[in-house]
Amino acid sequence: MATIYTLAEIESQLADLADFEEVNSVSRAKSFVTWARRWLIQYPRRQEDELSVLEMDPQSVRSLLAQAELFISQSPPGGSGSGGSAGVRYSSFENFRD
Repeated sequence: MATIYTLAEIESQLADLADFEEVNSVSRAKSFVTWARRWLIQYPRRQEDELSVLEMDPQSVRSLLAQAELFISQSPPGGSGSGGSAGVRYSSFENFRD
């Protein structure tokens, strides 16, 4: 059974993960994509209460979603989720102290 998230929880995750490019994290970008898709599935066109009106723009979320997908597609394959900037290095000790 799938977990149900409130819009506030989804929007909180989107805000938290929006720095995927700044921290150069493919795993954060992938999580952002998932949360953006969740938001697009259940977003309200308009939400009002007695004191305020909340209206998020689906096109902005779609634009950020596309940006995250592009970031993921441009990352080296087989990375550890960090964008590939801190890859594994292998050293050779073949002629060490000959």
